[in-house]
Amino acid sequence: INTPLILVFERQQQDKALIEIAQQQTQIELKLLQQQINPHFLFNTLNNLYALTLTKSDDAPDLVMKLSNLLRYTVYEGQKEQVTLEQETTYLHDYIALQQIRSKDKCKLDLIWPEHGNNFSLPPLLIIMLLENAFKYGVEPTIEQSHIRFHMQLSKNTLSVVCENLIFNNKQDKASGLGLENLRRRLTLLYPGKHTLTSGPKGDLWRAEMTLELTSC
Repeated sequence: INTPLILVFERQQQDKALIEIAQQQTQIELKLLQQQINPHFLFNTLNNLYALTLTKSDDAPDLVMKLSNLLRYTVYEGQKEQVTLEQETTYLHDYIALQQIRSKDKCKLDLIWPEHGNNFSLPPLLIIMLLENAFKYGVEPTIEQSHIRFHMQLSKNTLSVVCENLIFNNKQDKASGLGLENLRRRLTLLYPGKHTLTSGPKGDLWRAEMTLELTSC
């Protein structure tokens, strides 16, 4: 009589152990994905800083401060499971300000930011990939006037993000795949059934669009 009960108990313990292992593996994978700092952006910014210091530009101290803010957020806030939408938005503000120093007046920006950001939370460093791709492929490859449209809007607890940039070559679809795949994997692990992510060319624009169901603070 006792043997079947013992087998059932052992099976339950094994299932519980397997679930815990799967959860640990998911957390490890998320940490690895989350901690990937874009080396292209970092090295290019340091090169820009070097050029500014050679010319003794007044922009050099501001560039150092913006880069310091970005790295501080990545190292400290980026290790947390959740940050407020307001914190993530401030990080994006700093990133855009730094890119404006780098690109001077070459890029025209159309920006919309969400309100009531302190009322909602999300995992850190989720949105930055869309902006990084826009500057990397829509601003850096050209000396012509460029344009980025970046809109973040809240409807109840759903955050929608739209990012568009002009296409100056045909390499963005293939080249941006790794970063987008990183983002897509994180969203799958963090927001199963509660997110969307699409990207691709639309006329002479590259358009990326993402929605997330945020958690109330």
